[in-house]
Amino acid sequence: FYDFILKMIMIFLYTSMILLLFSITIKSNSNNELNNIYNFDSKNINILFNQTKKINKRAIFKNVTPKWIFPISYTVGDSINLQLIENVLNGIRQQTCLTFKKVRNFQGIGIKYVKGASCGIFSKNYTPVIIGIAQFCGLLDEEDRPNRNNYVTINFQNVVDSVRFELNSRDPSMVNSYNLRYDYGSIMHNGKYYVSKNGKMTIVPKNKLYFNTIGQISQLGFNDMKTLNMYYCSSKCPKKLNCLNGGYTNPKNCSVCKCPRFFTGILCGQVFQYNDNCGNTILTATTTSKILNISGKKSCIFQITAPSGSKVQLTILSTKLPKRNPCPPIVGLEIKFLDDKSVSGATFCGVTKNVIIKSIDNSILLKYKGLFQDNNARFSYIKININCSNELNNNFNSKKSYNENKNIRKKRATLMDFSPMWDLKIPYSLKRGCGRSVPSILRSIEDNTCLKFERIHGLRNKMIKYVCGRHCRFRKQGENRRIIETARFCRTKARLTQLTLNVLGLIYEERRPDRDKYVVIKINNVDPDERYKFPALKREDVDMNDLRYDFGSIMHNQRFFESLSGKMTIISKNRHYRHTYGQTKEMGFNDIKSLNLLYCYESCTHDLDCDNNGYTDPKDCDVCKCPDFYTGDYCEELMPSQQSCGDTDLIATDKTKKLIISGISTCYYQIVAPKNFKVRITIVDSDLPIFDICPPDVGLEIKFLYDKSVAGPRFCGIRSGVSLTSITNVLTMKYVGLERENFVEIDYIQAKKLIE
Repeated sequence: FYDFILKMIMIFLYTSMILLLFSITIKSNSNNELNNIYNFDSKNINILFNQTKKINKRAIFKNVTPKWIFPISYTVGDSINLQLIENVLNGIRQQTCLTFKKVRNFQGIGIKYVKGASCGIFSKNYTPVIIGIAQFCGLLDEEDRPNRNNYVTINFQNVVDSVRFELNSRDPSMVNSYNLRYDYGSIMHNGKYYVSKNGKMTIVPKNKLYFNTIGQISQLGFNDMKTLNMYYCSSKCPKKLNCLNGGYTNPKNCSVCKCPRFFTGILCGQVFQYNDNCGNTILTATTTSKILNISGKKSCIFQITAPSGSKVQLTILSTKLPKRNPCPPIVGLEIKFLDDKSVSGATFCGVTKNVIIKSIDNSILLKYKGLFQDNNARFSYIKININCSNELNNNFNSKKSYNENKNIRKKRATLMDFSPMWDLKIPYSLKRGCGRSVPSILRSIEDNTCLKFERIHGLRNKMIKYVCGRHCRFRKQGENRRIIETARFCRTKARLTQLTLNVLGLIYEERRPDRDKYVVIKINNVDPDERYKFPALKREDVDMNDLRYDFGSIMHNQRFFESLSGKMTIISKNRHYRHTYGQTKEMGFNDIKSLNLLYCYESCTHDLDCDNNGYTDPKDCDVCKCPDFYTGDYCEELMPSQQSCGDTDLIATDKTKKLIISGISTCYYQIVAPKNFKVRITIVDSDLPIFDICPPDVGLEIKFLYDKSVAGPRFCGIRSGVSLTSITNVLTMKYVGLERENFVEIDYIQAKKLIE
């Protein structure tokens, strides 16, 4: 309770636009009085919610002070809208066992509404009263939950310095949990720009489907009421009903369940139906895509179900709905796709196109609420199979290694708490002769991310300085200035790119916490003065984005890096990558993706469902940014090849087939085996351009992993007798010949899956 009082006072002190003052006085038995003014600025009552597949806990303070005695006495001061207060209290009274009693004066515990100051908005604002009462009943702000980091990112650099404590998560020992999920629909969740000092987001959802859902202030969520009932009303019904779909025994009528939105019936087993000419609302997803059209001024709830053991994929093809931001649950679309149907779904208002949503279980619930005759929504839906080999870890050749690692989702890394976290426009200076390629490096980053660089000739508190020196490193100068020092031997484009990416927050690939799965570090072969460059970073010091270890990253040093005796210092566990890592030609696809995940997550309000591990392009939110080999709006197409390449879509069967590619050309091939089989490929003979470390635009690259965003093994020079087996039934290749004599001869055949 003390924390709440402190929070109310701090918001009052630091909110720039005072729209409303709402004062609550609590009298204790010892007649001590706390007069506390809470500024309910409607701009600070935005709500943020996030989705997870895991069951997590909802939160209420363990020791609410006071824990109310019913009925709760309350008084309303002069000039306060009594009807508004009573409407809110009646709503809570109808949904819970909590009761309230209006009195002129009270002794002991109670709530007193008094007016401290006003801009004339109090009589119109409903939500602050709901939130105030809910907090005084003990509910915790959603983003303060101990497990909040699974759902939101807190950008402390955007928060008003004096109130950063507002966004600290609670100690688990302070919070009582009731096996309820983190709920996007809770009115207790502050918004994206809560206590922002610069107009940038402070609370960012990790699932972008909810960007227009967060911030709803129209009503208390189902689980807000459920939390109050579980805390205050659990003894009302000694016998609990076996309620369905996240419902629970109604403390006001123990013979029925209290049902979440979309559901009705004694046990919440039925989908609520409107009489609004909605047509057939119980739909079945099959392997054939079907279309659903809804239009007009009406309310409809649809249930789409796939057979057990499969999922529903719903595509929002187009919508024209009432414009709201955030989009409340009482208008537009709400789509519940989690297995727990008691939590809020993702909501969509206005115009939405080509958004794909996949159910967690085998059903999706969809509510349409049109306010005008020209409102409409168009969908497609289809059954999809659950991919039991999701994100296979596959940098292994043996069946044992495959089995042990098949369910590990590999991560890419950026520093978790590096300083400074750069703004999107970064000042830099470049001393003459200290890095001729720096401008082109920065232009390449600008072309592929939302970052911009401004060359200056003076000093800024927050900037990057490129200077000459005796070392190849970066160092701090003050709190926010970074100096990239370039000795003569390291003024290459590759080394300057590494240093620049390092300053921006990326780490060297071979220093990832999970690197021992992929490489062996021969520390005895390393120059003793350089061994500090090799230890793996601690997992708690690294923000692990959902990207795999990538041998093709420009942040991966080569196998003789800092060698003392000419022996290898970094050895890949998969021998096929031995001449791939250490490439200095260009930033890898996942190098760029790491920067975009770190800096550009606010650029697009929705995520496209990109194929082949592409992602929504922050510079054009209507298309995907595609990994090498792929193109198309959704990365669904193989890159086009020259006419001389012949047929590039190949089928592997149980008979060995031969492919010969030759001459000066660039060719992309995709070899597909039947379902439940893999592709086995053998390089019979080759004469390719000669490079020790094979760059990404020369020779032969083979992508045989599940994740097509990471680089495949690259082969240059004369190679023969090399065999690879794909992890799935698809294998892709790129051939680049620079001379007429270049060629590669390949045999391919279907191979049985390692795991059935």
